[in-house]
Amino acid sequence: MFTNFFIRRPVFASVCSLLIILIGAVSFTRLPVREYPDIEPPIVSVSTVYPGANPQIVETEVTEILEDEINGVDGIETMTSTSSQGSSQITIEFQLDRDLDVAAQDVRGRVNRVLGELPDSVDSPVIQKQSGGGGSAIIWFALYGENFSTLELSDYADRTLVDQLESVGGVSRILIGGERRYAMRLWIDPEQLAARNLTVLEVEQALRSQNISIPSGIVEGRLNEFSVRTLGRLESPEAYNQLVLRTSEDGAQIRLQDVGYAEIGAENYRSFVRFKGESAVGLGVIKLSDANTLAVADAVKTRMEELSAEFPAGMQYAIASDDSLFVDVAISRVWQSLLFAVALVVLVIFLFLRDWRATLIPGVTIPVALIGAFGAMYLLGFSVNTLTLFALTLATGLVVDDTIVVLENIDRHIEEDAMAPYKAAKLGVAEVVFAVIATTLVLIAVFLPVGFASGTTGRLFTEFALTLAGAVVLSSFVALTLAPALSARILKPDSKMNNWLFGGFDRFLTWLRQGYLAVLRRGMKLRWLVVGIFAGLMVVTYGTYQLLPQAFLPTEDRGSIFTIVRGPEGVSINYIDQVMQQVEQTYSEIPEIESYFTIGGFSPGGGGGSVNQGIAFVNLRPWGARDRSQQAIVDEVRQRLGGIPEAIVIPINPSGLPGGGFSQPVQFVVQNSDLETLADSSNQLLAQARQIPSLVNADSDFQLNKPELTVTIDRPAAADLG
Repeated sequence: MFTNFFIRRPVFASVCSLLIILIGAVSFTRLPVREYPDIEPPIVSVSTVYPGANPQIVETEVTEILEDEINGVDGIETMTSTSSQGSSQITIEFQLDRDLDVAAQDVRGRVNRVLGELPDSVDSPVIQKQSGGGGSAIIWFALYGENFSTLELSDYADRTLVDQLESVGGVSRILIGGERRYAMRLWIDPEQLAARNLTVLEVEQALRSQNISIPSGIVEGRLNEFSVRTLGRLESPEAYNQLVLRTSEDGAQIRLQDVGYAEIGAENYRSFVRFKGESAVGLGVIKLSDANTLAVADAVKTRMEELSAEFPAGMQYAIASDDSLFVDVAISRVWQSLLFAVALVVLVIFLFLRDWRATLIPGVTIPVALIGAFGAMYLLGFSVNTLTLFALTLATGLVVDDTIVVLENIDRHIEEDAMAPYKAAKLGVAEVVFAVIATTLVLIAVFLPVGFASGTTGRLFTEFALTLAGAVVLSSFVALTLAPALSARILKPDSKMNNWLFGGFDRFLTWLRQGYLAVLRRGMKLRWLVVGIFAGLMVVTYGTYQLLPQAFLPTEDRGSIFTIVRGPEGVSINYIDQVMQQVEQTYSEIPEIESYFTIGGFSPGGGGGSVNQGIAFVNLRPWGARDRSQQAIVDEVRQRLGGIPEAIVIPINPSGLPGGGFSQPVQFVVQNSDLETLADSSNQLLAQARQIPSLVNADSDFQLNKPELTVTIDRPAAADLG
């Protein structure tokens, strides 16, 4: 029997277990930490800008052309598109087993095929890969200061903070929310322009031809040479004002200052960010897909604290949103449950065996199996998350079973047969070795198939099932190697403890056993009654199951709320700014809300920025500092903000699943080739959904009512005028 080899060589058995612990401990330090397993599907997005085009033109001349070509790529699960004012956004979700890099390359090849079919004024499509959270930030910083404009804050963040934060290990990139880059803005008086018979196109042509830097070569002498640099760039408002737009035959020049003026401003004013009602700039941290969420968040916070020491006087920062806080609490609580389970198992073993020597053996084998499981997790590419830790917690009761079977049989031979511990170890483990192996195989047969399930649910529970199976395999190995080796050396006859505590526990077990036997004897005489009771319990169980609410994940109190705001189509950023101020006022009146971070000109559903939309990240006070749950606060927010007539305001609980932050639990997809028919159908469905009391936040992302000005050209007159 192979177990005798380890009994004869206890040092070798101990070294094997220490090696398992070492591999597991080293692997643990390299495992990423996240809330749930990485179930984010490979996603590739194609963003295209068509300046000045309305959504219908973008749909027909850009989106449909790209969709028809991309649709031929292999492995596409879903493809969605959004055509908005001046931009097209196509999101392609691939099957979970599709390689993201290969998928992105395939999409890029398809897009390149049809570039010639797109309008000339369309910018080149931008193809991006999304994985490991869909590119969402794990933490947002708000940079603000009373004496600083948004332009100054944005410029400081771009020049000083972004590179420093991106150098932190595990950081993929830094987003700047509400960014406003310095730009020279030209303000043209249309009346002055018309009076001089000029057009905006001529102003643009003059700007392109005169605001350039061109290579000017070198000047060579007998002993020296000089490079020549032409100072052709305009660098001040005064220089722009002197821009020559036209020179008449008599030499008179028309300059920009004759028809308008130049001033320094921002590239655009179509978005804004505020933190607790104060103008700010947001810095969003996106981590690498395989990085440790908690480690990255801690490192970024430390770096930001160091950088803040060099801020200009009056400039401050605050943590506006931090997903790592809930992850840290969730992981910590599972760790506590795991440690409590181990301690409870050891205590129960001690109560039944009444021998500290015998209790020491499973007390040693349990950590070996659990720590060694981290090595299996690392080899399989898993992470430390709530499900893998839950698997280890559940495994605590399973991994000790094999050791108890071996230990109890050895102890029985020592106590009842007066056998020497060494001989008892050999005989005892030989009698149960196949039972232990069979038990392990049965458990593996139960959990292993879950690891091969497909789809999102399968990916979610794969790490749970295989981690549990790995821990069970290691426990079986330790039970057949280390446990008998230790039993042969440390178990002693007549070493059981006998005192009033264990005496009382034995009397309780005796009473319990006698009561069970009495019930069993009576039940054997009333077999059909027992069967009837069992059948009745099954019916009650099924009925109770039907009454329970069902969901993919339970609603959690994560200490944060998302609020989506959408105004009517065609409104300006100033309109949504006024709506967001009403939302912020409501937040400030709810005592459980600690801070709020609002972004205007933001589209949660993708498709780029949209001036009629906004979002707010709301942080609640710590769990111990408030009496109401997150859901109760969401209900109050929904009731109060639902009375704002100027916009649709939707407060939602954030999802814990990767990529599900802004999504609603139930979504319907309505399809039709005709936009007008699609609009009617979606409006009818939306109206019916709003009549159902149990449905809240019913909304549609399809809008076909943006006002526009239609220009009809008199072609003969235009031709006569040149």
